[in-house]
Amino acid sequence: MTAIFSHCKRVFPLIIVSCVYAATLFMLSGCSEEEIASAIVPEIVQQMHENDSENDADSDQEPDDENDRQNEEPEPKIIPEEIHDPDRSPDTILATVDDKKIVLQDVYDEFTAAPAAKRNELKMQQHRLLESLVEGKMMTLKAKELGIDETDIYKETRQELEKSPMADNVPEEQIESIALMEALLLSEVVEKADLSEEKLKEVYSSYKHFLPLELDFEEVKDEIKKLIVRDQITQYIQSLQVEYSVDIDTDWVQEKKAKAAPQKNKENNNGKLDD
Repeated sequence: MTAIFSHCKRVFPLIIVSCVYAATLFMLSGCSEEEIASAIVPEIVQQMHENDSENDADSDQEPDDENDRQNEEPEPKIIPEEIHDPDRSPDTILATVDDKKIVLQDVYDEFTAAPAAKRNELKMQQHRLLESLVEGKMMTLKAKELGIDETDIYKETRQELEKSPMADNVPEEQIESIALMEALLLSEVVEKADLSEEKLKEVYSSYKHFLPLELDFEEVKDEIKKLIVRDQITQYIQSLQVEYSVDIDTDWVQEKKAKAAPQKNKENNNGKLDD
């Protein structure tokens, strides 16, 4: 299952969590790793290939030797024009999780790393980017607190990531975060979820009046497993919000929401006119 994460390159935590969750669900349905990757992350994979093509083009133009690469200056931080905040420094602290800081540049980086097709939507939801960064920080902190980084599942996941040819372009801390979050959810949520036949039938009874009459229990059993795991993951992340001291710059959040509201209303009105 961990092969899916070799397809993730510089993706923001929200996508990482979605990949972990989706991979888990496909695992419950018995799908192969190839089916998981092709079904879950087509946009990420497409963006990854686009980035790799650009990197290949650059390397063809002027190959460097090892010494030149070692002497290179760190790449300058990218400030995307679409969400550039001229009134704030990129080092402005937007949130803290315990003593770990999340700055405006982190939001810029996550926006830049997102697939191009998603950026217009994310431009109107910058507060969601910040929320996803906070969730990712909480999950990695919890994983380290529980010693997940010493477990076999973490080590195996990290080894799979590091074997990937694309790992050369992924920062070490990104590999660690992806592996930690996957191992955390698997060990603390999936392995502890009640997926017994009795539980599945109980959930089926609660929801069967929403289902087409022709669908019986056996036909929807895998979907019920997904429903249970989805609910457990949501509850687990919510529990972390209570466990950790989280401080968010509410002025920044409200400002971004306010700027997004007129555009959202305009799009809704245009949609009504089109109808």
